Amino acid sequence: MIPGILNTLLSFALVYFSILNLPMLKENPWYIVIAGVLIIVLALWSRAGDLLKWFSTVTILLGAMLAAFGIWNLTSPFADLFVFWFVFWTGALVGVIALWDALYRPRAQTSAA
Repeated sequence: MIPGILNTLLSFALVYFSILNLPMLKENPWYIVIAGVLIIVLALWSRAGDLLKWFSTVTILLGAMLAAFGIWNLTSPFADLFVFWFVFWTGALVGVIALWDALYRPRAQTSAA
């Protein structure tokens, strides 16, 4: 539960910086790479306690895409609009899925016998 909440907070930071402080992300693409790696690490930590593994699998893939995007942005910078939308949607998806993972605890089914 804790790694899911931490990933949610990290995704809030990604969305915040993509909307309100995009020049910082454009000038320092390493922040995008570090955020992607942190998302992967937290998703791997969360995977140990997951009831359904797809939550962390999707989060790991999104973190890997973000890290790869950051590395690619280091070598050949992208337009501001592309960086904004990529970081924004990746952060939003990670936040929703990680919070869902942190809060999803199905009820035990009772037998009607």
